[in-house]
Amino acid sequence: MESKPTVATPSMAYESMRDYWFKISTVLAGTQAMRDAGQKMAPRHERESVANYRSRLQGNVLFNVTDLTLRTWVGKPFSADIQYDKDFPEFIKPWLDDINLEGDNLSVFARQWFSTGVAKAFCHVLVDFPRIEKEGRTARDDMEENIRPYCVMVDPERLFFATHMRIGSEEVLTHARIMEEVVTVEGWAEVVTEQ
Repeated sequence: MESKPTVATPSMAYESMRDYWFKISTVLAGTQAMRDAGQKMAPRHERESVANYRSRLQGNVLFNVTDLTLRTWVGKPFSADIQYDKDFPEFIKPWLDDINLEGDNLSVFARQWFSTGVAKAFCHVLVDFPRIEKEGRTARDDMEENIRPYCVMVDPERLFFATHMRIGSEEVLTHARIMEEVVTVEGWAEVVTEQ
């Protein structure tokens, strides 16, 4: 009996990419990730004992040509920092020094986005804005407190579902479900919650 779909139910497109993402993520993570994946990445040979398989698996070392190739490809377009056109709005430039409110400038953020996109076939960026009490606030208040839009990179493995529709002459995103992990401190422990 099939379970009833929930907000965490991924799309068919997501499901079709799941195995690919697992493999590329494991390879890019290196030797230990490959060992941890066990038979998903290094199948046990016919008639190989469990003890021999474990020994062989622990002796496997990944010479990560995939990671080296990816870094080489991504390095070419980002060998120099991103330059701005003379007509680029001046008031936005300071935002680009900390594009994600985590200290990354636009060049660092774009390089990571491009790298993930090349490795996993695509990657997304969500432009967000802090939730603040609007009543009585002015644009000057926002400038003084650095309340501004910022970018959030959304790995394709976190975007469970998305749909779009044509409105006029444009394709418009109409629904998206993104999984994220929130870490809270409860007592002496860190607790990770998926939402």
